[in-house]
Amino acid sequence: KESVRFSNVPLCGSCNLHKQCITPKMKPTGQGRRKILIVAEAPGEQEDQEGTQLIGVSGQLLRNILKRNKVDLDRDCWKTNAVICRPKKNKTPSDKIVQACFPNLWKTIKTLKPNVIILLGTVAVKSLVGTLRNETISSQEPWVGWTIPCQSLNTWICPTYHPAYVLYKRNQPVEKFLEQHLQKAIKLANSRPWGVVPDYRKDVEVIENTRQASLVLEEFLKSKKPIAIDIETNCLKPEYERSEIYSCSVCSNGIRTIAYPWSGDVVDSTIQLLKSPIKKIAQNIKFEDRWF
Repeated sequence: KESVRFSNVPLCGSCNLHKQCITPKMKPTGQGRRKILIVAEAPGEQEDQEGTQLIGVSGQLLRNILKRNKVDLDRDCWKTNAVICRPKKNKTPSDKIVQACFPNLWKTIKTLKPNVIILLGTVAVKSLVGTLRNETISSQEPWVGWTIPCQSLNTWICPTYHPAYVLYKRNQPVEKFLEQHLQKAIKLANSRPWGVVPDYRKDVEVIENTRQASLVLEEFLKSKKPIAIDIETNCLKPEYERSEIYSCSVCSNGIRTIAYPWSGDVVDSTIQLLKSPIKKIAQNIKFEDRWF
């Protein structure tokens, strides 16, 4: 579920970082032969001096890992940063700065059209994943290692650790995890997630009339075909005294999908469907089971 919340008008310059840089507003570099875009945090001192990304100590670590996997950072990839000006004393960019710089990253992605976007570290994850999901991200940990098919861009988003973090955690096996994450991303670089991006909204029939939704569920029950089910709630745990189910969606045999509010007659119809011997499918089905 993606919701882009930024303005298309770049706020570049509002952070004033460009006034103290040797290479302000650093442009993307690399040939991108394998259509891989790598997004780091921000230019460091050496990068700012040379006008290119990932050439410092952490960049060399990344280059060596990629080289072991037959990928040349400069020829096979494009490189950019979530923040394209060097922060003073390499300070971690604030969320405000990240948001101000995001339209630059978005423009780069839309121009280059990468098959894979590798996000290095929390700032890069905040910038792209946080904006697409319209939520505040405080840590990279829930995201690293995932290969995310992004529908709005028709590309794979692959968050992982920043090489600088690996160097900081030198006594832990983080480098091995970084390499494993990169290997998964590299395997995806030959193609996009979809040949033609599907429009899932058109596949869902929204029924606001609960009696009408009940009649459809009765048809599903009679067909005895497997169903997939999903609910939307106001919190994660049903034990919360104000917990509430807002809506439910049911797909019968992968053919017809309906979504309806959780109220009135349709609640009893849903319960009847759930208690039937019809096979059920759900993502994270423990969540639905706990609530029901």
